[in-house]
Amino acid sequence: MPMSLITYHFGGKEELYRAVARHVAEEIARGMPKVGRIRTADMSPADARARIRTLFAAYLALMVQPRNAAWVGFIMREQMEPTQAFEELYQEAIGPILEELSDLVRTVSRNRLSVTEARLRAAAMFGQALVFRLARAAVLRLNHWHDMAGANAEGVQAAVRGNIDAILDSIESSGLETSEPARAAQLVPRPS
Repeated sequence: MPMSLITYHFGGKEELYRAVARHVAEEIARGMPKVGRIRTADMSPADARARIRTLFAAYLALMVQPRNAAWVGFIMREQMEPTQAFEELYQEAIGPILEELSDLVRTVSRNRLSVTEARLRAAAMFGQALVFRLARAAVLRLNHWHDMAGANAEGVQAAVRGNIDAILDSIESSGLETSEPARAAQLVPRPS
């Protein structure tokens, strides 16, 4: 696209790049259940677990779809070298998912985890699904697959669901101990 058209339609390259970020955020929102508006304080740990499973099923489905490869790559570039576009992505898509997931993890723990530790566990779980896009070639090669569709996608879903359940089982268990830094962490308010 000639620079004159970019300038006419978007105002410049930076504005075009931010428009791409808004589009990617919209695509994520379209593929996910409504997030960020759930009152986790009113949920039981079992309800929170069910919601986590729902979020991960949708999120993982987004990650393995071949048609989403370009925008997942865009997100990864923004993760590694954030620009103003990252703020668009975070505010509109990634942040609400991670915040809700963190609240749900804390609900599963019956608030025994600090906010910081719940956020770290949520981020670790988030990464488990993301790896199926980031390490897609390695996963395909390891399993002698040509794609992650059909039964292969179901296998990926089952593996992640099993890992998430194991993490949540350990969080719910009575032997849960928080680390010294987590115990010392203050409740961190959400940025506005």
